[in-house]
Amino acid sequence: MQSHIQYSQKNEHIECIYYKDATMSYPSHTHTAHMTFGFLLEGILCIICDGTKRQYQAGEHFCIPPDTSHAIVTVGDTPYSMVCLCVAVDKMVDEDSRNVVVRAFSAVNGKTAGRMSDRDSQTADKVSHEDGTEMAAADVRRLKQLILSSPENAFSIKEMAHHIGISPYHMIRQFKAVCGLTPHQFQIQCRVRKAQRLLEQGESVIEAAYAAGFCDQSHFDRCFQKIVRLTPREYKRCLL
Repeated sequence: MQSHIQYSQKNEHIECIYYKDATMSYPSHTHTAHMTFGFLLEGILCIICDGTKRQYQAGEHFCIPPDTSHAIVTVGDTPYSMVCLCVAVDKMVDEDSRNVVVRAFSAVNGKTAGRMSDRDSQTADKVSHEDGTEMAAADVRRLKQLILSSPENAFSIKEMAHHIGISPYHMIRQFKAVCGLTPHQFQIQCRVRKAQRLLEQGESVIEAAYAAGFCDQSHFDRCFQKIVRLTPREYKRCLL
């Protein structure tokens, strides 16, 4: 049985991914600007969303909000077939519209891997530390935007903390609370996402690696494969 993956860009706001007899698992990651809708066609799959495990079988669906840490794990040796839609949240006009989409999708069988309200409660105006100090979540989002806008730049943890004026320790904890990943994990993920976009635009693997901030080709291949579960060259072959 041969696995098959196909990536299709419907437009600049919607991407469709089709998995046929897939056997790969995905480590914890997030989708920064997209809401992910998945429908399991065949097989069985386990999704760990914000630390909560849930199994899905053929005919069931899941919905994962942006900035929600999740992992996809195979169950035993059972392959799965699945369709995923990644929809840009900036095209869902406001929070009410986004929640309508989530509720409509959940109404099919009432199962949702994540809820908008869970993540929204974590990105309220202020996030509290256990020691009683507070910082504006807006500062974390500002740092997040800095990394998103130029993931190829190698920001150190010290530089990131200095950018928003708090200690590295608190910055790491609060960044993960708001964004679902540590700053370093997020930066590597953003570099890989940028490389994906460049490959989709027809850039070569070497060009995409250097433009995304990877100076070592083998390091690029390892990071790309860890997140996408395909090598950069395999990814190019899967693009429609």
